[in-house]
Order: sequence, then C-alpha cells, then structure tokens
Amino acid sequence: MKSRHMLSLAVIFLVASPVLGSGDIGVITSVEKDQFTIQSDFYHKPVTYKIGDDVKQGKGIDEGKPEDLKKGTKVLLEFKKEGDTFICRGFRVLPPPIGPCEIDFSALAVGTSVPRCNVAVRVAAVKEGFQKDPAVKPGDTINASCVIPADSSVSKVRDIVKGLFSKDWKVKPVGDEKLVIESYGDIPPSLVEIKAIGLPKGHDPVVRSLDSKDKEK
Repeated sequence: MKSRHMLSLAVIFLVASPVLGSGDIGVITSVEKDQFTIQSDFYHKPVTYKIGDDVKQGKGIDEGKPEDLKKGTKVLLEFKKEGDTFICRGFRVLPPPIGPCEIDFSALAVGTSVPRCNVAVRVAAVKEGFQKDPAVKPGDTINASCVIPADSSVSKVRDIVKGLFSKDWKVKPVGDEKLVIESYGDIPPSLVEIKAIGLPKGHDPVVRSLDSKDKEK
C-alpha cells in the first residue's frame, strides 16, 4: 500500500523555502505562446507567468503540462522570479469542489466475496486561496493502490481504503459496504476516484455526491 500526499507537502515546501521559489493559485484569464495570466487569489490581482523550460519539456515539479493551461482553469503553481519576470516551475489543475461523497463498495464482490485485486484510489481536497501561514492546512491529496487479498469481504476492503485517510480527514463507515468522505478539516473533497484493477468489467466501486439530506441520515 502506497500513499502520496503531494499537495500538502508541496505547499509546505513553497512556504518554507522562499529563496528557491514561491506559490500562487488562481484562475487562468489568458494564455499565449510562452506565458499565461491568472487572477491571483494570493496577490488579489492579475499576474503573468512565463512557462518555464522544465514545464515545456514535461519535467515540471508537478503534473501540469502546457496543453493543460486553458482559460477558465484554476491552477496551483510554484514559481521563481528572475529580475521582473515570474517563471512557472510547475503547476497542477485544480478540479472544482464536489462536496461530500459516498463510496459504495458492494460491486467489488464476485459471488460472495472479493477476489484478489488492486484498488486504486485518488482523493483530493484543496483550500480556496493560497495560504501563506504554514500552520493553516492548505489541503491534501491521496494517490494510492491497495492490494486486496483473495476472498476478502466487502467490509474488509472498505476498511482497508478507510485506512488511507489521516486523522485530519472526516470519513465514516456506513453499514458494511459504504464509506462517506466528508472533508479534510473543513475543506470538502474536489476529487474522488476509485477503480478495481484485475476484476471483470462492472465491478468498480460506485461514487456519488451527497446532498444535505443524505448527510443528515
């Protein structure tokens, strides 16, 4: 089982290392050949960033690629400053919040139990606005793959996935087959993806958003 908490670590690095670079977050308002402009949540004004060579070559410090830079997209980025020029060293696209979600694991069963397989999980919660204070949790991401032993119960798989979440996440089991993901601190999830690898088609867990009535149950 392997978990990566890239976003929280990245933002802490940005705040802790101002000499090497700094961070920003905002919605892209324009894109040109070698640069793009965002309406910065951090500086509260438009800021233009030159696309760094590493980003152009697909070697930026995060997963974003030049083709991901589109007007209206929200991005979290790290930059360095050379003279009066801001250079983007890497970025990631931020999905819009989807709110609390429920994962139903019942579809994993083949017959009466879950065969040996891998379950891939991606979950993210990102706080709106870049946080300069490192004591403020900016968000968290989970990107993990769990090996499920043969003849596991659905509830056992649910509990294995629940174990991926740190104590800062608000998650709760419901019945024997479901897991509700409410938030990371007070930040609602913006991404919840889960897939079964090695099972027949149609056996992926089902994710659905919860409305206020669902959460009161």
